[in-house]
Amino acid sequence: GSSATAVPCAGIGTETQCVAELPPVVAAAVYAEFNFVLTPLVHPRFRRKLVSGSTGHRPGAALTRSDMIMSGAHWTAYVVGKLSEWTEEDSKCKARVTNSSRIYFQELAWATHLNIGVVTAKPDLRAYLNFARLMSQGLNSTGALHFWVDIPMVAPKLPTVVANTLSPGEEPWEVWNTIRTMCEGNRRLGVLLRMPDKLPKEDIIQRWKAEPIRGLVGPTT
Repeated sequence: GSSATAVPCAGIGTETQCVAELPPVVAAAVYAEFNFVLTPLVHPRFRRKLVSGSTGHRPGAALTRSDMIMSGAHWTAYVVGKLSEWTEEDSKCKARVTNSSRIYFQELAWATHLNIGVVTAKPDLRAYLNFARLMSQGLNSTGALHFWVDIPMVAPKLPTVVANTLSPGEEPWEVWNTIRTMCEGNRRLGVLLRMPDKLPKEDIIQRWKAEPIRGLVGPTT
């Protein structure tokens, strides 16, 4: 399994979508002196159903790209795997919650098989308590895997039309703090912090500085 010293360094990473040829991307990132490559563990469009009785995914079927495209050492040292973001851990629909939980553990098993040292998961800022429970279960069921909560430094501003149809989300730091508390301060839990276009007020910056920030992602604009 991975050791604490084998996981990608805390620092600046480069983010890719589900690329067909990952090794050249990793090689280019290493050459450019990035600390890690953030990439989906499973293609984002592969939205399968694993609830009881479902035929959405056949046992033993290929889940994603082959593990043979890179050595285990490269998977461990450079790749940070993104867990699927389309899942609905805190849905009001029980079937969706059950499916999301099974997807989560299926992808953790795949990450462990690849010998990846770190996975990231992105909470919904409006509903995340079951997400936090799954994070805690994942930490307790894996001996060496590190988990980074993928979260923005400040809550994203939504267009007025959209904002009026959604319940307001909590401040990202409050969300992180609740997740951290529910995971009992596990040392393998960290933050992948997404930076805004403009830095927020100093008190917000200082609050984040006290947290276990493992990686930074710059603004996309």
